[in-house]
Amino acid sequence: MKSPLRVIAVTRKPDSASFEHRVQDYIQPLSQRGVQMSVRPLPAGFFAQRNFLKSLSDAHVIFWHRHLLHPMLHGTLRGIGRPIVFDFDDPLVYSSSGGYRPSATRRRRFAGLLKQCAAATAGSDSLAEFARPHVENIQVVPMAVPMPQQPEPRRAEPIELLWLGGATTQPYLQAIAEALGQVGQVRPQVVLRLVAHRPMNFGALTVDYRKWSPQQQEQALQECHIGLCPMPDTPWTRGKCPYKVLQYMAYGMPWVGSAVGENVNTAGASDAAGVRGICAQNSEQWTAALIDLIDDADRRQQMGQHGRQYIQQTHSLDHLSDQLAKLFNSLVT
Repeated sequence: MKSPLRVIAVTRKPDSASFEHRVQDYIQPLSQRGVQMSVRPLPAGFFAQRNFLKSLSDAHVIFWHRHLLHPMLHGTLRGIGRPIVFDFDDPLVYSSSGGYRPSATRRRRFAGLLKQCAAATAGSDSLAEFARPHVENIQVVPMAVPMPQQPEPRRAEPIELLWLGGATTQPYLQAIAEALGQVGQVRPQVVLRLVAHRPMNFGALTVDYRKWSPQQQEQALQECHIGLCPMPDTPWTRGKCPYKVLQYMAYGMPWVGSAVGENVNTAGASDAAGVRGICAQNSEQWTAALIDLIDDADRRQQMGQHGRQYIQQTHSLDHLSDQLAKLFNSLVT
């Protein structure tokens, strides 16, 4: 199309991290590729949503972010007569609290919504499998990660472990409390920088707690040496896109994470591009992996380099913007 392609992105949570990374970050680079994407928040309430859907007909393509619409509105959505791309970065058929059983309601809404769509974009291969029975055109669009300039060399001492994140995932740290306490006993000079929403203690390990903010996150990613990404093993977490470890790698930081879902794929243990992270299955493996990295500066540097190269090759905003622009254009030509 010669005139700009008009894409309307629809979301229920325009202030969420998912929206920021899956939609908002693409607005400017897509505009440079002839795709004009605007955002319209989906209102609450059945009747308000029905009226809202009817207002979307001025789009060439609708980019639907995550929300599982009530099945009685699927017909209204179909009646717009515009190609719809459904984007998701979590296994939405499961609840995030617990995450062990699929919800019948969520599964029905997920399947019904996808059947109205011309295409879907999933944050990982494992997430794409949820959509394949319901939509033919499914593309894996991983999280785009901003690439900082080459980080300054980190100070040699003290070695700092890093966990950063929100209140929802902070309890995951309890699963490695024993390992962290053991590290504190055998390597008393090591510090855990906890960029989070509340302080925590891990036995003998020194904890430097800093309340999360964008500034504290940026500083920690530049200064710390080893990232942490513990997760429980549930159907929900197996499909999660590991944004935390992507951030670590973008900043040239090796990481240790639970051997769950996308962590295993991202670590690169069998990847010709090199090992970027270490996955651990129990407390003993966590302790051993952390101590190995604490004691081996050369290995930390090598893994960090592999991580940055991986992000540049597979998670760059330019590359993924090209992919989205090509997809949107293919639906209207």
